[in-house]
Amino acid sequence: MKNSILIERARRLALGFTAAVLLAVLPTPLVAQQLYDCRGYPSRGVVRDITLRVETMRRLERETADRLVGLDTRPHDWLLEQARKAESEIAVPALLEAEKSLERCRNTIRPLRAACAGAASALVRVIEEIISAEAKPDKKPDVKKDDKQSDIKKDDTKGDETKDDKKNAGSEARKEFAQLMRICERAVSLAPLDTTLRHFE
Repeated sequence: MKNSILIERARRLALGFTAAVLLAVLPTPLVAQQLYDCRGYPSRGVVRDITLRVETMRRLERETADRLVGLDTRPHDWLLEQARKAESEIAVPALLEAEKSLERCRNTIRPLRAACAGAASALVRVIEEIISAEAKPDKKPDVKKDDKQSDIKKDDTKGDETKDDKKNAGSEARKEFAQLMRICERAVSLAPLDTTLRHFE
């Protein structure tokens, strides 16, 4: 009995090490099949690899949130480029397909990579929508001298609304990102962040 437990532990340890090594190279369908099996998924190597990608996403989330309030000077275009890179590194087609194939397993397998890939895709959309809102000029209607004071106040309110629109840009994408990222973080045992990107109206 003791020997079988030790053998099983050694097998899982070896699988975790193999996963880490194989994930360091370009994934192929054959490699994916070896890493993604019904017994013991996700392995330590797979979890470690995905956790590294999630940490990158969380860093980009913080930087984008800081950029929105002027605490970070990194251009949104650079943040978008980094987010797309993070998405491509986690949403590897061969590995997503291998994970999906685990639906055949008798035991329930949580779609860890798919959830985090969805969160990465949502983060890309959030940044894209922020860039789109930033590109829109602040338009204030021309006010004639003989207009009433109340009209001037209305014009000022419109200007404030434009600023609010930019601040809340990508609300739908933010909602999806907040939901998927929370699932992803919990799956790799990380406490969910609380940034402005997860607040939406």
